[in-house]
Amino acid sequence: MRIFFNFHIFLLAIMTFIQAYNVTIAEANFIHYKGFLTESKGIPVNKTIKMKFSIYNAENKSMWGRERFVTVKNGKFDVILGKVESLKENFFDGEHYISLAIKKNEHYKQIELRQHLQKSLISSTAGNNFEIKENIILEQEDNSISNSFISKDNYKKASNEITGDQLVNISTNIIENTASASCNRFNEGSLRYNPQKKAMLFCNGNNWMKIIATPDDEEAYYSSCNEILKSGYSTGNGIYTIDPDGSGSIAPFKVYCDMTTDDGGWILYASINDGSFKINSSHYKNGYSTPDPSNIDKGNWVYDADVFTGRVGVMRVNMGNVKDYFKPKPGYTFKQMLISYENHLWSDNPKENFIAPNYYHTHLGGSQANWPKTTITGDNRKYLSFWGGHIGGCCQRTISGNDTPAWNQTFKIWIK
Repeated sequence: MRIFFNFHIFLLAIMTFIQAYNVTIAEANFIHYKGFLTESKGIPVNKTIKMKFSIYNAENKSMWGRERFVTVKNGKFDVILGKVESLKENFFDGEHYISLAIKKNEHYKQIELRQHLQKSLISSTAGNNFEIKENIILEQEDNSISNSFISKDNYKKASNEITGDQLVNISTNIIENTASASCNRFNEGSLRYNPQKKAMLFCNGNNWMKIIATPDDEEAYYSSCNEILKSGYSTGNGIYTIDPDGSGSIAPFKVYCDMTTDDGGWILYASINDGSFKINSSHYKNGYSTPDPSNIDKGNWVYDADVFTGRVGVMRVNMGNVKDYFKPKPGYTFKQMLISYENHLWSDNPKENFIAPNYYHTHLGGSQANWPKTTITGDNRKYLSFWGGHIGGCCQRTISGNDTPAWNQTFKIWIK
């Protein structure tokens, strides 16, 4: 693939106005093109610049083009296209678009891509006169990309070969170095790298979407849902591949990530969907069944705690409408907390105020009777959530305390 030429002068075209006067066949069809240009420091341009205006069809074939020497004063320029030779009527059928390129040295720099010439998108002003308005903002360019290339078959998350915000047409070239390039049906399937978000984007015909890389080497996988989220690669709740120990002995595996609750980044560690299931410490020590992130509401399964020990900051237990947050007491591991009745701290907030409850001997997690409602304002439960030691989970599914405490509760454990 080939990158179009890079320039030191960066042109900011804000509040571009394109007036398309599409009148009867006997009259002239023309476009009134206005723009505002600045250099990279925001200084308005004051000079004559050679510009190239082109109209393309849906197959990206050039149907019309003109070069003009345009005088730019205080950043403003104003061009009428088609005044001498009327533009064709079918240019305004919604299947064509106009682009602007500005010449720097011996080459053109593409400024605006795929501005639709479509009647349905144009607001009528008077009679048969129509007007298109669009704001365009260009990012600062990076000169290091002028000789760079990108392969659509060899993208890795750690790649630093592309440093500008580039639009890549998969079938041809990198054709634009701008954050403002629009995504529409004309450039569906194109790629763009956004260095601010550290993300590769593709155009689905309507919006720019982030791409999750599937690299060849295991070091390129992220270690957790939270790392994926912080790195800008989240596509919402769903299944992701992680590698908690990097280049260690644990192979990458799939997990279900909650990317929305409590700032997102949660791994579904255990899913108990049968309240009659007898869960005990051995299930957390060794794991149970084969975790199935594609069926999070079916079956009973638990990951091996050793996979995540040393890599968990906080644990969330969802039991009905209740959300309890736990973390190991200082000096204890995630695994040691799971298999004990007294190695956990509790909070109703995942970020702060973790305290030691009055522990209930025998069962896993939880608290002594009446500890929540006598200690925590607004929490009228008799017990904190237990995640094992009997049948299913315990004890209440609302913090109002209106439901009777009982075992046989279904629950999920999330870690972050």
